Amino acid sequence: GSWKDDKPDGYGFNLKNHGTIIYYGEFQKGILKEGYGKEQLPNGYENEGKIKDEKFHGLGSLSIKLNGKKET
Repeated sequence: GSWKDDKPDGYGFNLKNHGTIIYYGEFQKGILKEGYGKEQLPNGYENEGKIKDEKFHGLGSLSIKLNGKKET
């Protein structure tokens, strides 16, 4: 995505923690204002859904792998 004043600005994506946390959407002054996120947490949980002002907001899903199967 684009950068302004050394911060993400405009549509883009951000990978954190070696790609286990992925955010994409509309950034303003380095903050993800609206978009979508997916987190793969070390405990096996996966959180996925809409993001507003850098927080999960609205509908989403929380999953975990049990015995090799993904449960939502």
